[in-house]
Amino acid sequence: MASKTILLRFESKNGQFRLTVNPTDQFPTLLSKILDNLPKDVDSRTLTLSNKPHGGEDRLLTSLGGVEIERVGLRHGDKLYIKYKEQPQINGNSAAPNTTTVQPHNSSNRLNGLPILPGEDIPVSPLPQTSPTTTIKNPWEVIRQSPLDDRLDKKDGKIPRSMDQKMCRHGPKGMCDYCMPLEPYSPKYLEDKKIKHLSFHSHLRKINSATNKPELKSSYMPPLSEPYYRVKPDCPSGHPQWPDGICTKCQPSAITLQPQPFRMVDHVEFASPSLIDSFLNFWRIGGAQRVGFLYGHYEEYTEVPLGIKAVVEAIYEPPQIDEIDGCTLNEWENEKDVDEVARLCGLQKVGVIFTDLIDAGAGDGSVLCKRHIDSYYLSSLEVTFSARLQALNPKPTKWSDTGRFGSNFVTCVVSGDEDGGIAISSFQVSNSAVEMVRANIVEPSADPTVMLVQSSEEEDGSESRTRYIPEVFYRRINEYGASVQENAKPSFPVEYLYVTLTHGFPKESAGIFNASDFSIENREAIGEVQELRNVAKKLGVSGDKVEGDKGVRSVADFHLLCFLHGMGVLSKQEESLLCHVAQTHDLAEGFQLLNTPGWATLLAILQESGERPPKRPSPATYQAARNGFLYDSDQLAKRHKKNLHVIPPHYSGVSGFEDDARGEPASGNKQKGRRLDSIASYHDNILVVFFRRFDSISEGSFYGLMAPSQEDEDDYMSMAIPEPSSTLSRSETSVQRRARQKREAEARAHQPSKAELARQAETKRDEALKTSLPTTSKGFQMMAKLGFKAGSALGREGNEHARTEPLGVVVKEGRAGVGLEGEKKRKFREDVGVQDGAEEGNKKRETEGEFRERQGREREEKRLEGMCWGAMKVLEGFESGQNGGEVNGLHDKEGEGEVEEKTTAKPTKQINVLWRGLVRDRQEKERERRMRYDLHQSLSRNAAYDDPDEDEQDRQAWGREEEEVEEEDGELEEFKQLEPAERLRRMVDYLRGKWRYCFWCKYQYPDEEMEGCPGLTEDEHG
Repeated sequence: MASKTILLRFESKNGQFRLTVNPTDQFPTLLSKILDNLPKDVDSRTLTLSNKPHGGEDRLLTSLGGVEIERVGLRHGDKLYIKYKEQPQINGNSAAPNTTTVQPHNSSNRLNGLPILPGEDIPVSPLPQTSPTTTIKNPWEVIRQSPLDDRLDKKDGKIPRSMDQKMCRHGPKGMCDYCMPLEPYSPKYLEDKKIKHLSFHSHLRKINSATNKPELKSSYMPPLSEPYYRVKPDCPSGHPQWPDGICTKCQPSAITLQPQPFRMVDHVEFASPSLIDSFLNFWRIGGAQRVGFLYGHYEEYTEVPLGIKAVVEAIYEPPQIDEIDGCTLNEWENEKDVDEVARLCGLQKVGVIFTDLIDAGAGDGSVLCKRHIDSYYLSSLEVTFSARLQALNPKPTKWSDTGRFGSNFVTCVVSGDEDGGIAISSFQVSNSAVEMVRANIVEPSADPTVMLVQSSEEEDGSESRTRYIPEVFYRRINEYGASVQENAKPSFPVEYLYVTLTHGFPKESAGIFNASDFSIENREAIGEVQELRNVAKKLGVSGDKVEGDKGVRSVADFHLLCFLHGMGVLSKQEESLLCHVAQTHDLAEGFQLLNTPGWATLLAILQESGERPPKRPSPATYQAARNGFLYDSDQLAKRHKKNLHVIPPHYSGVSGFEDDARGEPASGNKQKGRRLDSIASYHDNILVVFFRRFDSISEGSFYGLMAPSQEDEDDYMSMAIPEPSSTLSRSETSVQRRARQKREAEARAHQPSKAELARQAETKRDEALKTSLPTTSKGFQMMAKLGFKAGSALGREGNEHARTEPLGVVVKEGRAGVGLEGEKKRKFREDVGVQDGAEEGNKKRETEGEFRERQGREREEKRLEGMCWGAMKVLEGFESGQNGGEVNGLHDKEGEGEVEEKTTAKPTKQINVLWRGLVRDRQEKERERRMRYDLHQSLSRNAAYDDPDEDEQDRQAWGREEEEVEEEDGELEEFKQLEPAERLRRMVDYLRGKWRYCFWCKYQYPDEEMEGCPGLTEDEHG
């Protein structure tokens, strides 16, 4: 019998109308009837229904597929409110208020000479290419790009400007150069808004307007072309393929690197701060770094003209080995499954994120700042890693001759900032860098700031037959502000290979997955495991009680969806409905999911296996079993109402094995009322046997246990299982395990100081020096062939004083010379009055008072020695005719060269002995400087060459004549042996007697009486 029809009322901004419908009809069947009552320019994709005129629950009509009218509770006479948007028209007569979507006929976003018209957005991947250089004929007809790119192509993209009150002289409907819209690639606008890079579509408009001009009526050419730095295959010249042949048509041209002016993605937005917080929990607990892949979608970024932003909704952590200074990714077996779950949720893989954090050790949560302007932001190894990921995720576009250009894949780094906080940085590798990595032109360097250019030769010196390395250059601004080109071999700065992106969080978190509290995958290292009991708790399953509402609201968790997908319980349609519920949070579809058979099967599994399955033996249990010890497992027995016993492999299959380490046989009372089920699992040569009371637990409560092997199947029923001993130690609990793992992680994260490293090196050196020469070494074998025996001495036999052990090694500390310590010891013995050859017991020990007296005497001698040098300079200045060379204690440096020249013009011995030492010291320094210079010059000159035009000075400079060195000056040496006070007294008396100059007053008096001078000594001058 057909159901009774009902009347529904609809209201829009154009008025009201009524429709007679069948309660069993689905909402999409009403689309044609509703459009008949609306204007012709209505965009059917934007049609929404709501239960209230304002503030109600709006639902897209196209998203209500499979939902019947009676399921939402609509009755006869109910009223629904319609909202929609109009489609823009090409002729400029659109009713939409936004005029930026109108396409002028001379706009820069023409494709094949025609304006881009509105069309259906169907994301289709680019066609597979048979060759990397294969171009696609008419890619604008074949390639289907993303809906976002199609929407941005339809926009004009010009930046509107208001009237300039000072410069504009026209009316409100007029336009001039001061108020006309700017192009999206306007340099002035980008500079004012501090936008560093062009967006991809702005860059596209810029080069398309220069490549294809409609007024020329020339054939259309795709403006984009990906860089290609490899030898082109199938060269039309007819020569053999490379490496057997190459020509100018197939070889790549030279590469000139420049900073990329545009970026494929402008902004990275994390849907919720909890994403980063949960991602950092692994580092907080374990102390090791972590890598995760970002899943989300792309949206328009309005802060940048025609910009694109990547919205991150989830972070999936693949299998990996995490360490303090990096990560190693293992094989990701379920990558396609995770991508499929993301696709069902309307998401895709948008990037990668990894941590680079080191605790500062201050105890306040601060971290070290490793990446800054003076070090690096993205290392060469990370650039190579990101380039490979971008190459695996190309961007389809109909503006490229190959159907693809660049990639929207982003890279995020979580590291410390200059304030010690944790900050996020976002990057993208340039298209040139991706191709250079793909062509194996560059390789990472040990220095993170530079990238190495591969050599065109192999290790044996032969020409490489696996890669062709073209010439690589890069342009930079030199210190004079000019753009210069330099060779990139062997290395170049890594800054040329990436662009920076902005990042942020929304003001209000509105992520798709708002119930993300399920365990994260692949975190067994910190004790976080995904188990069925966690799923049961998440979905509200507790014993026989099932909370359906809680399960529907809790499925908005990406990690939970991936875990359910791996179970394989739900069908494709049911899983698609599950992901749709998680994405839209629609309760109507959620209750529809509860009635599916796959969901009922999942709930039944969770009800039956609510308890946690037994874990595999820990390493401690494994080692104990190998040593023959048995561990107690009462705690596990209480949880599972059964006992766990670990026995060594040699006990498996033996009936009546011993009860414990003391060798007591199993008693009959312990075996009464028990039987062994066929439940056993093997792991690393350990047999784990589970047994239970036959009449207390159902067979279905055992989950995930393996059957015994075939060789033990005959006698496992007759094995006598003893009770575990209560005196043995208990197994490690989860809390203890987490605490132990935390301590181990802290120990691994500890960075040893320089002192600790020095102590470790000293310990290793001492151990190595104490170890005798092993008999297996090559040196010992050679000595043995010559007659040497272990423990004997070298040399001829019968020498009683010969050494049987090598000389001890004394490591010299410090940077002083080898004989410095001996010289210090000799001076010390002279100071304390100990003569060479005196007995050890007669050495004088210096007291504290004597030490202080000696220190004061040395400081006074040093001070007087400095005054002597000053007095010699004053004497030299007066004797050379430079009167007034020192005025008020300041030495005239301008006359110093002339003083030196006049003083050294006559032989040294003819100079007064009072300042002869100053001249002799200056000559020795000049001779030493000239010797170093001559040695440097002689290295670049042929010693056998004889120039007849050389004079005496040239021969001496080139080392062909030995410079005459004056003989020893006995008079000067005798003068130096005097005490510094005596030498200073003689010089002061000479200055006063001959030049009427007081060294202490620093003044030359006009008469011999020197009236006004306090006296002859320093003490008299105060």
